[in-house]
Amino acid sequence: MSTSSEEDQSGISESLRNAIESTYAATVGSAGDTRERVSELLDDVARRGREAREQVVRRGQEAREEVVRRGQEARQEVVRRGQEASAEVIGRVEDELRSISERLAKLEATLRQDEEDDQRQRDT
Repeated sequence: MSTSSEEDQSGISESLRNAIESTYAATVGSAGDTRERVSELLDDVARRGREAREQVVRRGQEAREEVVRRGQEARQEVVRRGQEASAEVIGRVEDELRSISERLAKLEATLRQDEEDDQRQRDT
């Protein structure tokens, strides 16, 4: 946490402490015992507040780590699927090229045959 934020928290804690002390002192008679009891209560509230903040920070870090982990897993899955799709597309393109090559070979053979037939007719 930044220093400014810590100072804000300290100021809020101090203001809360003062408000509780003055309210408690106004409603209970014995100032010495009251001040000590209020101080103990405020120390307990402050301690619990720090513990809660630490727990929230820890949970936030855990959540961030989980989001990062899930993001990495999702990215890996997308890459894997992309590679599978690429392999499939490449396979289809290879099949199509093979088919085109076979058709071209047949056309070339037909053209050669036609040329030979034309040559024979001219020779006769």
